[in-house]
Amino acid sequence: MKNYPSKLLLFGEYGLLTGSAGLAIPYNRFYGSLKLYTMGQATGFQIKSNWVINRFAEYLGKNKQLIFEFEQLSIELSNGLYFESNIPEHTGLGSSAAMCAAIYERYCLNIKEDINDIRNDLAQMVNFFHPKSSGNDALISYLNKPLLFQANGDIKEIDIPKSLNGDQLNFFLVDSQYPGNPASLIEEIMLRYRDADYKAKIDNYYLPLTNNCVESLIDGDKNRFFEELKALINFQLDFLEFAYPQYLVPIIQEGLKNNLFYLKIMGAGGGGYLIGFTQNLELCKEYFNKQKIKIIPIQVN
Repeated sequence: MKNYPSKLLLFGEYGLLTGSAGLAIPYNRFYGSLKLYTMGQATGFQIKSNWVINRFAEYLGKNKQLIFEFEQLSIELSNGLYFESNIPEHTGLGSSAAMCAAIYERYCLNIKEDINDIRNDLAQMVNFFHPKSSGNDALISYLNKPLLFQANGDIKEIDIPKSLNGDQLNFFLVDSQYPGNPASLIEEIMLRYRDADYKAKIDNYYLPLTNNCVESLIDGDKNRFFEELKALINFQLDFLEFAYPQYLVPIIQEGLKNNLFYLKIMGAGGGGYLIGFTQNLELCKEYFNKQKIKIIPIQVN
């Protein structure tokens, strides 16, 4: 069966909650797909996954807006249906979203044509795992295309300029080695956002910085991109400090100081993977090797 990729939120962490644009891409190094296990030879993971999909099907059966082929789903569950995935859980890469995208495409009988309607459908599904989901993660996995989430709510398929992908700009991931806890972190920022002074800082500085990073990256303006990115990370370290693994903060600050790399949270942060940007990948690898930290280079198109 078809593979469904994980997702990387390049920009929009917390900003999407409060009115900025967002930019996300599929990441095919980690993916999942629906499969059938051999009866009598199932692993504990396969049995648990089958059980989860059974509970998920019960949840979907209560949804009157989505119509699924439950007979086929029930038969395949009885035959050992499970979701095989190498997407790390609790890392912000969208493991449950990928499963929702797979089930939606295979079993939903009233798949919409409008991209916003598809996102709304997927959001209702992901709510089983993460209440109040936007559906963005599952949409990325379902379409397998980079998407721009505009501040006005519109969604647009985009391409990252090839001139900024590999030659002048390299992307990489750093595993924090800590699990993420997005619910508590989102609750924290929304609590802070009720304070008028904090809200003003987010609205007047953070949201424009996020929008400028997205705009300059899409436009291929390398110099402006790094300028805006550096300012964005500095703002996050000052006002979203709770979202950063503290042992990485000195490393992040050193990267900003020497302009060798720019490392920031991805998604809610707190743990999981961080996303990095550099103009010199080899020097960046040498630096992180000395820190005994492995980086994972990625391609965004």
